[in-house]
Order: sequence, then structure tokens, then C-alpha cells
Amino acid sequence: MKLTRILAAAALLLTGCSAAPEATDEITIVTSTQIWADIAHTVAPDVDAHAIITGNETDPHSFEPTAADMAQAKKADIVIVGGGGYDAWLYSALPEDTRIIHALPLVEHEHEEGHDHDHGEEHGHGEAHEHGHDHEVVNEHIWYDIDAVDAVAQELATALAELDPATPVDASAVAKKLAPIRSTLNSIPAATVLQTEPIADYLIAQTKLRDVTPEGYRDATLDEQEPSARDVAEVLDGLAGVDILIFNPQTATPTTEKIRAAAEAAGVRVVEISETPAAGENYFEFFAAAADRLAQ
Repeated sequence: MKLTRILAAAALLLTGCSAAPEATDEITIVTSTQIWADIAHTVAPDVDAHAIITGNETDPHSFEPTAADMAQAKKADIVIVGGGGYDAWLYSALPEDTRIIHALPLVEHEHEEGHDHDHGEEHGHGEAHEHGHDHEVVNEHIWYDIDAVDAVAQELATALAELDPATPVDASAVAKKLAPIRSTLNSIPAATVLQTEPIADYLIAQTKLRDVTPEGYRDATLDEQEPSARDVAEVLDGLAGVDILIFNPQTATPTTEKIRAAAEAAGVRVVEISETPAAGENYFEFFAAAADRLAQ
């Protein structure tokens, strides 16, 4: 009887072990916005890449992640962000040993006091590659910089190959999708533009367009401050000599709506450029559509 009980217990133990789920070694990526998730999926289609912000109903500048969002990010093998303070709500709360790929330096939000975050590696792109804080305000909309996006894709491919050499990666797939967008931007003829906020700086830099946004207004909006009445008046007065007004509907304010209405009344062409793709819209389609609207 005793032997029978021992054998039965052993059988139950073996059954329980065989029914338990197997541990997985799949690489996981968490990104601040859908933009970087789409880039990750293009580099490595088989890798699980999850975006915290999806759709265009949220202003990423003021986004507050949930505890579940942060828990997921802390478990990820790789986190991808834009940097420059834009998504500091994500990377500033991560452990120091988190592998973060970023296009701009990992600083606190530019108009807030904070400290630098060094995660052990330098992998920022664009003007600066260090994590040090610079008092010069950086334009955070780096996903509109084709070269910076391409650099992020290449760094991601390298990181994935280090984590698992068997993972299929192809950074050139991103470059191929960006090539026609670059061609569209390069073909845009010379014209003057004014921006309700400097969301399109990186787009404009790849064209013959000339930004004539008054400096005082531009500095205030770049620093996410409300422009003075004098700055707004200067913008309104300058609309008469402008060909295109670039308007960001995702961060619209009564002031920017007022400028848009004045531009439309003056016959100025208004081009909408948003922060992030709509729900279900792919980043590359979103980017191409923005370039096409500028080129019309």
C-alpha cells in the first residue's frame, strides 16, 4: 500500500510538471510611441514590440504612464524612445541597467529642472551623442529626421543580434521605406512657411522650404510655453507674406486655432502635421502622408 501511494504521488508530480507552461526566451521591446514600435517591427518582424502610446488622441508631451506600462517597460529587453525630454516620462523611471535605444540624448524635459540619466551606453543620434544636459532647447520631433530614424534602426539591429544572433534582422528595410519619403521632401520647391509650433523642423530641413516663424514665438512654443501677445501679433502680421502655415492639430490651443483661422482668411495654405499616427496607421504611411501634404 505504501509503495502504491509513493508511485501515485510520483505520477501526479510528473503530470504537474508536464502541464506547467514552458519559459520563453523571446525578445521583447517596449517603445514610447507607435512610431518606434513600427520601426522595430520593420527591422525585426518576428520580435514582440509594444508601444505605450498608440493613436493620436494623446499629447505625448504631457502623457502619464500607468503602473502597468512601467512594469512592462522594466521587463523589456530593449526600450526605444525618442529622447530629448519628449518621452522622459518613460526612460527617467527605468533602472540604470535598462538597454535604451534613443535618437536624442536622455535628458529630463527641457523646460523642467532635472538631472541626466546615463544608462551605461551612449547611443543617441543627431546633434549630440552624450547624455549630458544642454540648456539649449532641442527639437524633440526627431522621428521626422530620416537619418536619425535610420541610425536607430541600425542600432536596434545590432542590439538584437547581440541578444540573439538567430533573430532575423534587417535595418535596411527601414531605409528602403524612408527612401521615397526623402525623394518627396527633396522635390518640394522653394516656399516660405510658418509653424504654429516647430513640429516640422526636421521635415523642412530636408526641403527647399524656408521657415519664417518669428523667433520670439518659435522659442516660446519650442519650450512649450504660451507665446506673448506681442509674439502672436507678430505671427499674425507675418501671415501676409507666407505661402504655407504648418499646423499641429494634436496639440492645438486657442492661440494656434486663432492663427490658423487668420491664415485661412488670408488665403494661406494650411498643412496639418501631427505628433503621432492615428490608431491603426503605420508610421511610414503617416510620415509619407505628411511629406505628400507639404508637396501638394
